[in-house]
Amino acid sequence: MGFAVEYTLPSGTSGIIFFAATDMNEAVSYVSLLCSHYGHVSVTNLTALPPNTTVADLYQLFPRKQADSKKE
Repeated sequence: MGFAVEYTLPSGTSGIIFFAATDMNEAVSYVSLLCSHYGHVSVTNLTALPPNTTVADLYQLFPRKQADSKKE
């Protein structure tokens, strides 16, 4: 299954990570690892992605990231 999360690094940089996991439990474990081992300050909005997800679908799922990218 595909998953996505929003993240923020200690530097303030934020973005979206896409990753694969066998189920939601494994996805939650990966998110926990991002915080504990890799230093992500915030990891939110864990979303299971349906098959054949398009870029347009991602903008619907993560509208704040679309608004942030228009500011640059």
